[in-house]
Formats: sequence, structure tokens, C-alpha cells
Amino acid sequence: MYLKEVIEAPKLEAPSSKEMELTTIDFESNMLQFTDLDNNIFTIQDFKGKNLFINYWATWCNPCLAEMPYMAELYEKYNNEENIVFLFLSREKLKTIKNYIPKDESLQKLPIYKIITDDEFFATSGIPTTFIINSSGEVLVKDLGTAFWNDESVFKFIDSLIGSNEI
Repeated sequence: MYLKEVIEAPKLEAPSSKEMELTTIDFESNMLQFTDLDNNIFTIQDFKGKNLFINYWATWCNPCLAEMPYMAELYEKYNNEENIVFLFLSREKLKTIKNYIPKDESLQKLPIYKIITDDEFFATSGIPTTFIINSSGEVLVKDLGTAFWNDESVFKFIDSLIGSNEI
């Protein structure tokens, strides 16, 4: 009950210049690397030309875990769309992540990754932090804090993003 009173739909706004000095990913030089739960390595370059939904979270972060059911609903709605890629990234040890997932049914449904090498581009002052990036690499949304990611406004935003590939 308390969570529903303090969690709102995300603002779906581009970051200010105070939040991010650069607001477009340089896919050629970005150093973000991560592994899936099977230890397959990926880089952000692997997703060049795709719309990205990137969420930074941790198993010890209660606000992160509070929004995961809403994230799972959002992901289930769009997981078959080829124009958007979902990345749920944690800096924790792979073993910690893998051991926690069975405790949270919503996490079992999400594409979870462990960060190997982070990049300053995705610096954030806290978690959860969510980025929505268009296929040109522009950051359309940087949202810090827990949100209802299954809100109709989010669906409309993503529908617009993947429908025309631009907002």
C-alpha cells in the first residue's frame, strides 16, 4: 500500500545538462561490457542501431526490487519486438545475482546482466536508474528512482519509439 503511494509513473524526460554532459552514446568508443547469466560477453556496440531500455539495479536495493514487477510487465509486453532491447544491469558479482534470482519471480522473467566494465556515459548518482535510448544513441529518458514502468504513458512512449524509430 505504501509503495503505491510513493511510486509514480516515470517522467519520461531527457536528462538535463547537469545530469549528463553528453546525451548521445558514441557506440565506437563506449566501454560498457557485461555478461549474461551464462557468462556470454556483450558490449554496448553489439546493440548499435537498436532502441535500448537499460536499467541499473542491485539485489540489495529495495527500491530496485520494488519496481521489478512493473519492469517484468513492461518487458513481457515488448520482449518479442525486434526494435527494442532490454538490458537489466547489475554491478554485483555474478554468483550474487544468480543466487538471488530464484527469490524474486519477476527477476526470473528479465534479461539480467552483470557489468564487467562500466562506462562514464552511464554514470548515475543512485539506483535504480533507467535509460531509454533511441536507435541513434540519443538518451531520451534518464529516470532515477522507482517507477511504475507498466504505466500507459510508458507503453505509448515505447510504442512511439519503436513504431517510427524516433520520438
